[in-house]
Amino acid sequence: MQILKKTQQQSILLFLSILLANSNVRAGLFEIPAENRDYGSLPESLHDEADLLFDALEDKINSDLPSTTNAGKYVKNVSNASVLSGTGSGTDYASPFSLGLLGFQSSVGVDLGDTKLSKISEEPERTGGFAPQFAITAGLNLEALKLATLGAIDLNKVKVYLHYFKKTFKQDELSLEAKSWGLHAQYKYIDPVSLARLVRWHGIDFTTGYRYNSIEGGTDIALSKNSVKNIDGFGETTLSFSGLADINLDIATHTIPLEVSSAIRVLYSIFAYGGAGADVSFGKSRASGSLSNSSVTASGGAGTISATGTLDIAETKKPQLASLKYFVGGGVEMGVLSVYAQWHQSLTNDTLGFALGVKGFW
Repeated sequence: MQILKKTQQQSILLFLSILLANSNVRAGLFEIPAENRDYGSLPESLHDEADLLFDALEDKINSDLPSTTNAGKYVKNVSNASVLSGTGSGTDYASPFSLGLLGFQSSVGVDLGDTKLSKISEEPERTGGFAPQFAITAGLNLEALKLATLGAIDLNKVKVYLHYFKKTFKQDELSLEAKSWGLHAQYKYIDPVSLARLVRWHGIDFTTGYRYNSIEGGTDIALSKNSVKNIDGFGETTLSFSGLADINLDIATHTIPLEVSSAIRVLYSIFAYGGAGADVSFGKSRASGSLSNSSVTASGGAGTISATGTLDIAETKKPQLASLKYFVGGGVEMGVLSVYAQWHQSLTNDTLGFALGVKGFW
């Protein structure tokens, strides 16, 4: 859990600062556009030298801001990660409860990008997209209510689940609010059977419903850099910028899962499950940013030059409309309590992830 928390914090902070960079050769959130550069009393023949000074300051400031050459792809990956991270949130694939269930799951979805699964916690800045999801889930087995059949559906084979989570995280200049909620129904398509004295197959379940996941937050990044250059005829010139970059995010995804799953339990306490399905998803990921100060000033030889800096953040992307996936998991039951771990992976994009959870059932 500590590794998950550390990775989550690092990746969210990275996400806030990396989200939207301009996709050019010197990609970076901070820019001093050509039209915002004032050369003061410098003759036109020396404008190129001044541009080198402006460019050097840009690069130094962007060294404090993780950058990417494909912002649009990164933002779309975050949307897809948010969708996949919900696998297993607000439902259950293996608990044999006859009345009710209560549980908590913490999960992530991540596009590996340029890193490896084993190195995510060491180099989260190389991932292609990241999103967490949390859920407190309550489940009810309708068989306990002895309901009548609804058309062709035997309600005694239906379990319903409701999940919700909302929490605000704060760490230094980072603030973030995570929220998720949803409703699911699960139908027992094939009944459980005992395969041997200590082996029981749980049958086949079909699960669908609706879930919502959102992440809203922001971070402040202090920027203070100088760039020095000797300009012909004017001498040593220092170009300076000092300000605060305020970067905000807003992720919201709506998902309708369609899942088929099964499970097996051995020795009364060890269980494993797996399944596959599709997620039909809507929503978007977007970001915004501003500078507390945009003025670039000069001192020394060519002290009359100046400029106005900007944060280039303007990208909104949607998740993949329909994506296929699979998931596997397992754990241990201890009376009316179970703990488990789950792996989930998309078959139609580069997103994968894992979940940890605990559940009590009756």
